[in-house]
Order: sequence, then structure tokens, then C-alpha cells
Amino acid sequence: MENNKKKLFLYIDESIFSHDGKDYYAVGMLIIEHEVSNDIIEKALTELKNDPDIHEENTKVSDKRTLARGYFHATDDSKNAHSHLCSVISKQLNAKVSYVVLKPHEDNANLTVEQKHRINTELVSLITTEFVREIKIVIEHRASFSNSNARLFYENLYEVIDASTYTHPWLSAQYPKIDIEVVGKENSGVQVIDFIIWALNNDYSKNKKKGKWVDYLSLQLMMKYDQPDGDLAGGEYSLGKTMREEHDFSLLNPYPDQAFPLEDDFFDIISFEMIYLVAEQLLNKNHRDGLPEHAIHFEHELNDLVAQLQDVDITTEVIKKVAKLFIRLFDTIPIYSELRKDVDYKTFKLLLHVRRCMGLVINGEIHGVPAVEVFREIRLGLKEEQGQDFIKEPDIEQLTDLF
Repeated sequence: MENNKKKLFLYIDESIFSHDGKDYYAVGMLIIEHEVSNDIIEKALTELKNDPDIHEENTKVSDKRTLARGYFHATDDSKNAHSHLCSVISKQLNAKVSYVVLKPHEDNANLTVEQKHRINTELVSLITTEFVREIKIVIEHRASFSNSNARLFYENLYEVIDASTYTHPWLSAQYPKIDIEVVGKENSGVQVIDFIIWALNNDYSKNKKKGKWVDYLSLQLMMKYDQPDGDLAGGEYSLGKTMREEHDFSLLNPYPDQAFPLEDDFFDIISFEMIYLVAEQLLNKNHRDGLPEHAIHFEHELNDLVAQLQDVDITTEVIKKVAKLFIRLFDTIPIYSELRKDVDYKTFKLLLHVRRCMGLVINGEIHGVPAVEVFREIRLGLKEEQGQDFIKEPDIEQLTDLF
């Protein structure tokens, strides 16, 4: 039996709504500590079925349609259906909601509908890098978004985050184990987030009548944004009781302030050879010591990489794997778990420089040459000069004393 106690469930749904005669693209994510039970939907459907108001002329057709199909869909349902679903959601669920709106703007005017949906889903999915727990993502099926496409989508998203460690080295990023399932509209969690998005869309578009459902849900605003001249808006909300964040989220600022800024002239002190040595040696150390349980999903990838590093001719793809795996394990283990922010800021600075350089390897250049090729030559030179000796554990303390 699957153990759900250690998982967080993220339900994602996308929508389009009209405001001032223009199309807005929205996506919502329900973040919850357990799988949304079908009992919630069954309870709401039963209460709708027993509601005498379903016989009223202005609602009986839509209520009959809702009961016949056996699930809720906010844009098609009546106020009766909304009322019963809203009631069970507000009374029985404790969760967080993340909401993103892509507004009409010249920057996205030439994008297709599908491209706009993907941008939104990428943005809302960035929250996964804040979680420590294993994650189950449940997302509504679309014609161009199957299970295989979803897995490729999240891998591509993570590669963007990998590369951003060079340009945004102060941002930490978790890479928890993620399981993805693409489902139909009848999924219980999708029905819940579908209704919440519908309510938020109406609130955003200032629909006074339908916008009140946000209040009926008792959504508590945690953070809201709306770029005046940009194309993004959205917010984060709490539903029900507060989730136990201390068990679910990584530290938002795990690095000491004294470690920054990361100056480029650092490489006049610590060479690229030393930078690469630290990265590969720390990966080898984690391979020897074994990964902690919450990072065990990287074990197969780490084992394969260590084996590939024994080859005589190391390819650029192997060097990219070194960079990617170092970045992904950096905050996930974390590699700096034994360091103290108030004392070891110089060591943090060294390790953050290594991480930043690995981001450069993913998608960057050094003096006009792809960084991955530069580091491949560095690695081949080290192997020729030192044989297997450079695989030993790095002397971080000695390197730290250099600056």
C-alpha cells in the first residue's frame, strides 16, 4: 500500500476567463497534506440531490446535468451546486492555494493558447522547489498534456532552475521526489481547485455577484501581486486551518548574508580546476556515504554518474550531469548541512561559488567557449595529471583559507 503520510498533494487546473472584453489565462494549485477524498464530492452531490431548490426553473436543468455526470464543473454548475461544493470545501479542507493570472499584454500577444497555459503552469509549479517532502502532482488532462508530456515539462522546468543558479545564486531550490498523474475533470482534487479558480477568476474580474464565493470559501489572503505595466497577477491563499509549514517547507534563506556578493574576481583566487574538483569530490563523498532518505530518488542517477566518471573519455554530457546533480543535491541534502550560518560563512561562500559555476556549465560560456567544454578539458587534464587521486574528499578548510 502506498504511504501517503510523507507526501504533499498538489492539484493543478488551468482556465480562461473574460474581463473587459479580453481573455485572461489563469492557473491554480491546491497544496494539501493528503489526497482529496471522493467522499467530499459524494457528500456535496448528495446534498445537492436532496436540495428542494433543484426543482426551481432557473436551476433545474443545470442541476440535473451535474447530478447526471456525477461531478462538479464550476462554469457549468448552478448556484445550488456551487453552494454545496463550497460548503464541504470550506468545512473539511485545510490547504494552501497558489493562483497565477497571465494578463493580455504585448509580451504575450503572439503566444498560442497552449503556450500561455504552459507559462502559467511553470510559474505556479516553481513552488515545488520550496518543499522538502515527496510530492504528488495531479493535473487535469489536456490534449497536448499527457503523462509523458507532464514529466518532460517538469524536467525542462528544473533545467531552467538549474541554469538560474548562475544568475540568481542567492535563491535556494529543493528538488523533492515528484510523482505526476494526469487525470480527468472527475478527479476529486481537480473539482476542488476548479471551483476555487472559478471563484478567484470572478473576484479578479470584479464580478460582484460571483466574486463573493471567495468570501464563502473563507479563503485567507496571504500574499497578492498585480504588475501595473506587466502581464502577471496572482496571489497565495490559506484555506481552513494553517498547514504545518515547518515540516513541509525548506528555509527560505538558508545561506548567510555574509557569503554575498559572489564576485567574479573570486576565480583569481580559486581556479576553475579547484571549483570542479570540489563539485566532483563532494558528489563522490555523497555516493560513498549514501544519500539521506529524502534524497534517495537521486541514488540511481548518482550511481550511474560515478560509474560514467570512471571512463577514459569523459563527454560533455557527463560534465553536464556532474553540474546538474551537484546543483540538485546542494539544497536537497543539503550539502552544507554541517555548516553554521553564523560561523562558516566563508565555507558557504566557497560552496555557493561552486554551485554558481555549475549553473554556468548548464548553459553558459567562458570567454566565448561553452562552459561545459571548458570544464570537460579541465576534467580530462586532472585525470591525466592525478589519475584517480583527485576523487578523494576535498579539503574545504584549506581552500577556504585562501580567501
